Amino acid sequence: MKKNLLFAFAAIICMAITTSKSHAQTAGTLTFSVTTTEPSGGYTGSHVLAIWVENNSGTFIKTKMRYAQARVQYLNTWITKSGQNVVDAVTGATLNSHGTMSITWNATNVSAVVVPDGTYKIWMQMADRNSNGATASITFTKSPTPIVNQTFANSGNFTNMTLNWTPISSSTETIKPGASLSCFPNPFTDMLTLTFNLSDMQRVNASVYDFEGKLVKTLSDEMLSEGTHSFNWDATDSKGNQTAKGIYFIKVTAGNTTSVKKVIFSR
Repeated sequence: MKKNLLFAFAAIICMAITTSKSHAQTAGTLTFSVTTTEPSGGYTGSHVLAIWVENNSGTFIKTKMRYAQARVQYLNTWITKSGQNVVDAVTGATLNSHGTMSITWNATNVSAVVVPDGTYKIWMQMADRNSNGATASITFTKSPTPIVNQTFANSGNFTNMTLNWTPISSSTETIKPGASLSCFPNPFTDMLTLTFNLSDMQRVNASVYDFEGKLVKTLSDEMLSEGTHSFNWDATDSKGNQTAKGIYFIKVTAGNTTSVKKVIFSR
């Protein structure tokens, strides 16, 4: 009897540990950009558009963008999923031209609660005529691991899709066991110094990306020896032009391991 109770108690502990791990809720910032193009046979430029987030089971999480007024009914898939909920969404009238659209998601639902880690989808629907619009979606994994400049295949008239995920827990990531990445000062107004350690010789790529995941400048792409290494970034791009103030991401890849840190240029 005691042995059975011990086994049952152990099983309960294991279930609790598993549940705790599967419901990790990593906070962070996701950015996604997509370029829309003109379908043939539609109105010239004018279109309605919705972008929203769902979990892998198809449950609606949050609308991030909705441009539509009189023709909102043609965003039928979005309406069915969201019930037209636009909490925290960017909204506006029908768009007059196509181009690149960007959203930012803080990993929360409409109740401002950080959602569990796992697989999520960004859905898009666009209509440029008086009929239900075409949809497309991309899939990504929300976890403590950063995603930098992930791209996706074009889908219909949704093109040039790029996604970045920066978990708050990744402010300092390990390059190799015992090695850490630091950027200081942060925020910075003049020069940013990037410092990290290597436990052995490795090829290292250190690069700067903007908030939309576009490469701004490569600071290093070479074999480096064991020890501490530092690089400076003076907030200029690859052509020597001054970059705009805002949020940037420092990405360091050493061997098979990547580390990302968010920095703020505030000049």
